[in-house]
Amino acid sequence: MRPAPRRGVILPLAAVLLVLVFAFLAFSIDVGYVAMTKGELQNAADAAALAGAAELSDGPAAAVREAQSIAAENEANRAAVEVPEADVTLGFWDIEARTFDAAAIAPNAVKVITRRNDQGLLFGPVIGTETFNSRTEAIAAVHPRDICFVVDLSGSMNDDTEVAWATDLLNDTFRAAGYPSIGTELAEDLFEDLGFGEYPGRLEHVGGGLVPANRYAYANLTKDDGPLANAAVPLRYRILPTDGEALRKLKCYSALIDYQLRPLMPGVTPPADSLLHYAYWEKYLDYMLEGVRVGTPPPPPPPRPPSTGGGGGGTSTPPPPSPPPPPPRPTVGWLEEAFPHDLLNERPTIAGSSPVESLKAYVAARFAPPRAAAERLAGLDSTRAALALARTAAAGPGDPPGTPRQGSTMQSEWLPPSQDGDRITGMNNPNSWTFPGASSGPVRALRNKLGFLTYAQFLQDFGRDRSPAFGNHENANPALFGKVPLSLASPYARLHRETVAGREFSFPPRTQPMHALRRGLIAGLDAVDELNGSGRAEVADWVSVVTFDGLGPYHTPEVAFELSADYAGAMEAVSKLQAVGDVGATTALDPAVLLAQAHLAPVSEGGRGRWFARKVIVIVSDGIPNAWTTEESEVAAYRATLPAEDEAEFDLPGATWLNAPLMHAHSWRSEGQTIPIGMGLGADHDYADRMARMARTADAAGSSARTSGNPAMYEEELRRIFEDYLRPRPTLVK
Repeated sequence: MRPAPRRGVILPLAAVLLVLVFAFLAFSIDVGYVAMTKGELQNAADAAALAGAAELSDGPAAAVREAQSIAAENEANRAAVEVPEADVTLGFWDIEARTFDAAAIAPNAVKVITRRNDQGLLFGPVIGTETFNSRTEAIAAVHPRDICFVVDLSGSMNDDTEVAWATDLLNDTFRAAGYPSIGTELAEDLFEDLGFGEYPGRLEHVGGGLVPANRYAYANLTKDDGPLANAAVPLRYRILPTDGEALRKLKCYSALIDYQLRPLMPGVTPPADSLLHYAYWEKYLDYMLEGVRVGTPPPPPPPRPPSTGGGGGGTSTPPPPSPPPPPPRPTVGWLEEAFPHDLLNERPTIAGSSPVESLKAYVAARFAPPRAAAERLAGLDSTRAALALARTAAAGPGDPPGTPRQGSTMQSEWLPPSQDGDRITGMNNPNSWTFPGASSGPVRALRNKLGFLTYAQFLQDFGRDRSPAFGNHENANPALFGKVPLSLASPYARLHRETVAGREFSFPPRTQPMHALRRGLIAGLDAVDELNGSGRAEVADWVSVVTFDGLGPYHTPEVAFELSADYAGAMEAVSKLQAVGDVGATTALDPAVLLAQAHLAPVSEGGRGRWFARKVIVIVSDGIPNAWTTEESEVAAYRATLPAEDEAEFDLPGATWLNAPLMHAHSWRSEGQTIPIGMGLGADHDYADRMARMARTADAAGSSARTSGNPAMYEEELRRIFEDYLRPRPTLVK
């Protein structure tokens, strides 16, 4: 049986299917439309929350205002996103619990809600849904950072005020920039802080006019018939023909200390008094005097006549008789403890006295207890009168300069004897490594010139750490007395008050660029304080300070201020930082970076840092690394693992002092940021640029942060750099 035909069935079926197709189409398009709108709202919420969190340090109103402004720059459903103030909430984000507390007094996060209500659908009306509502939210929080300032305290951190060579160089360098007297102004500041009066002060040639002002001044002062040989000169200063060279030096230097340095540098510290501070001022005189050789070498002895005869039948010239033994030297063992200088092999005698009486009289005068002020002044006046009479003393006709000595012009002596090797013409004067254009001529011209100007150079060359009276192998020992008065370790140290960022501090003398760095660091720490507002200490930025100079028994990088949120304490520690002296290599950046990394490590890893805090190391240096502890083999192995682009940033193999810090900056990228800052006219910006590129903290041009090199701009530039790099960078947490 044939089935009945189904004409017209397909039409109602098509109608039903068409309704379903339209419904599916409406669902697909409108769902996409709703999702797109929600995504746009989420983007606006994210941007607004991040912007608001970045302004938290400027106060709640600023954070809300910035969040609203950034939200309005975004669109959702082809219209600007308007966020009412009620939808911007400030609160505290608990990092461990991952919760947001809107009732927090000290907010560290911003929550933003974005909305779209009653938005029309395209096909929704077909199925009875005409509008939709959408709501999104975002929370951005400022993550705390553990920050370590790694500060260069090398000898070059005093270079800009080294008045023997840097002052005129700075004036000439920045004359075209409108700072023709910047070097002089820095020197004037230093003189003021040291109590030296008006810069540059008065300079006198050694001898103060008693002898011609030439390189033989000391030799002429100490010759047998020189001005100090005058009978009117007190015994403790008087040169006797029988005096050995060490004793002549002691007498002459004592006279120079008491009768030239004392009136030339009134109020100088330590007091210019040969009874109290001979060893200290001896070092200054050794530092200033130009060594010379005097006398004519004695002729060689005549050759011995040849032997004659031979064959057993002749005769030979008999040998000359042996010279008589020298007379026995007097017993003066008591001097071993009483005399601080090695003069026992050059014992003086005084005409008409026994050797022992001569020594007793000399030592009694030399080590007499301090007298009353009036009595001492009277003694000074009488000695000055005697020295004035002695000005007429001059070399005998035909005598070489500085002779006779011990009755002969045939001596060949290097004077002064036993002169210390630390001289004004050494000790990195000028610093031609970081100042290639500096001339040594001005420094050489200052030899034999005494006064506050050369004394200021002496103080900076010995820095905070050196005790001049001792040898360089031990004089950096902090337990030794006699640090120069520039140093805070000296009982004569001077402090002065200054205001930085609205706070008052006591500073040591203004050596540069050290002082600009102190002020710049304080300004940077103040900026960190401001950026953190009054937030909770546990989630605020923490700061620490690591300092570095040389390597040795008394030099090593150290934590000058431990990691904490005590910004005021960090500022106070920074205000007392001082550079070391110019002895040896003093820029040990390699171990300093390692110490900073270890200090910022979490407590669980032996450090002082927090596990959730971001790590930042800020290196501030004016020089070039020159000391290291990392093994070259470690650097070589690490370099072998790097892509060519990074490996090219290294110096030649073997330059570990340069390559090790670059390796540390590169290997630490996963742990935190390393930000090198070059400051000072002698800063090696190329090296800092390479370190910044290795650390991925360089700018778009591949450059590191830096100051201009103009001392007048140091502080302002450092504050700007710190504020830029240390401004909190919030992140989305929800």
